[in-house]
Amino acid sequence: MNKLACTAIALATLSGAAHAQCTINRYGVPDFDQRRSGVPNNGGMYCVPTSFTNIRGYIANNGYGNIMSGPRNWQSQTNYNYVTARINAMGTYMSTSGVNGTKSNNAFNGWNDFIDDWHDDKFTLSSWSGYVPPAWIFLGMIGGMTNICYGYYKPQGGGVYDRDGGHCVTLVGLKGLCSNFSEPTFRIRNPAADDGDLSVQSVFSTEETRTAIQGFNLNGSWVNRHRMVDFGVDSSTRRYLDQLWVVWPQVCLTGKVTFGSDFHIYKPVKVFGLNNENSSSQSPSPGMEILQVALHPMGVEAYALKINPATNQHRLYKQDLATGVWSTVLPSFTAERVNIAVSRFGHLFVHADGSVKKYDLNHGSYPLLAQNTAPGPIVDMEYDDKKDEIVAITTNGRFVRFNNDLTPRANQPLPTGVAILGDGSVFPDPTTPDRWYICSSGSPTMYRVITDSPTVDRIHVDSLITFPAGTEPRSLVMTDSGHLVFSDRGVIADWKFTNFGTHAAWAPDPSSAIAGLPAGRSIEVSRSRNNFVAGVHDQPKWQNDSYQDEGVVPVPDCNPDLNVDGQVDILDFLAFFDSFGQCQLEPGPCGAAGVNADYNTDGLVDILDMLDFVDDFSYGCV
Repeated sequence: MNKLACTAIALATLSGAAHAQCTINRYGVPDFDQRRSGVPNNGGMYCVPTSFTNIRGYIANNGYGNIMSGPRNWQSQTNYNYVTARINAMGTYMSTSGVNGTKSNNAFNGWNDFIDDWHDDKFTLSSWSGYVPPAWIFLGMIGGMTNICYGYYKPQGGGVYDRDGGHCVTLVGLKGLCSNFSEPTFRIRNPAADDGDLSVQSVFSTEETRTAIQGFNLNGSWVNRHRMVDFGVDSSTRRYLDQLWVVWPQVCLTGKVTFGSDFHIYKPVKVFGLNNENSSSQSPSPGMEILQVALHPMGVEAYALKINPATNQHRLYKQDLATGVWSTVLPSFTAERVNIAVSRFGHLFVHADGSVKKYDLNHGSYPLLAQNTAPGPIVDMEYDDKKDEIVAITTNGRFVRFNNDLTPRANQPLPTGVAILGDGSVFPDPTTPDRWYICSSGSPTMYRVITDSPTVDRIHVDSLITFPAGTEPRSLVMTDSGHLVFSDRGVIADWKFTNFGTHAAWAPDPSSAIAGLPAGRSIEVSRSRNNFVAGVHDQPKWQNDSYQDEGVVPVPDCNPDLNVDGQVDILDFLAFFDSFGQCQLEPGPCGAAGVNADYNTDGLVDILDMLDFVDDFSYGCV
């Protein structure tokens, strides 16, 4: 039984937008035990791979079964050994240690390697360490599958605290959003909350804790965090939320397909219970055309740069991807040539004529952080996550790189033969550092360029990619697995380097979920991104490697309590039969208002689902 249930209706303000959910609950998320025989050290340090296996189990039962051979009854003991093998495999991908747990960057890379190996860009992962804005938690619950990690912060004396390991859980609910949106009650699946039997899956259950945003001295720096106030109440060690992980189905943005202000969001990978329907809207200032689109690294906001071609007036807007509400990021400014790029840290870079400026997108206001002069009119620019720098190509044939703080990094001529004809694009290879792809709409040839050596900034052409005659590549993007995605004569093209047995070559990806969709001049495709800082988040204290009894009693699942109000009553009955009436004899998952009528998750909504629900409903919950 899988759902995203909104059990009350009121208004809560989020970034100027009205939201109507006071409580959010997602049913059907497994609660796998991390502690089990067959896992290194009996799984005592396996909270991270187990939490991600929870997410795989939910997705497998809700529209994308291939991710874990679903749908299945995950509570059933018949699936216990299968789940153990999946947790082990995820731990291998994440380089989890049976003694020292999981490092954040290993978890991030491990999940992405798993998706690249088996599911080819169908899902991306957004990860953030440090203070997590409440809006991101909410948006992650609405449109993605969310894990959170909390650190154990121990007093060091003099009012100073420091992190000493942590624990990761799956977030399955938020309560109290209308009374206090910023400090909701969390409902979690805790992989360490089991009955002690290492060979039997314990009954799925949830734990709850209220939260409070507190400021404190973290090893000499004043920071804010959500404190899990009901966890460890008898301990001097505080529990603070300090990591958010959101698995998103693939997202693609584009604008100006039919009209200049058209803004389209494609979400081709469908997972029941998530807000992942395609949408189209008219962006603000309908008299202006969308010039460029971008996406926040946490997947919570989309951006549209607009232009009035007659006056070169520009404006930058953002759309809250949970509500669809638009707001202004940068008011009207005039420039002949403008480009934008967004870093993995949530920083916006804007090139306008002769300058490049850096803004912070993360806190509701947009303070200017840095600026510098561009060495020439920029044709296109992108942020390189591997190098943490801006890379750009200019109209005067230069290849320019700025450090993250906009200090100059390199300024080299484009290699001989590389010409920008029409709309030019540059994109860093997400799989290999010091490698970039350059193309333009006036030529079917794409250039792969690399540095002469790791210590030399001069670049040369490493490879040519020749597309069919007439191809007009615009707005190049590369996916996590290295696909070349671009707008080509009004549709999205998705090319993959493919091994044909006798040879390997770039070719259209026949399994692409986005190829052939209508596209405007600019596109953006979601990528996995994080704000990991080497030397900080790779310290042992940032590993998620322990669990302490939090003193909270887990509440066993009650299947027929569809609205999670603690009672099995007429409201649950009506919710189920509303979904059943709309979905009878349809393949599951299927339902209304997030209630899955495929109650027994056998892939078909039929009389068996109704009988099973009525049977459970008649007994209620103990």
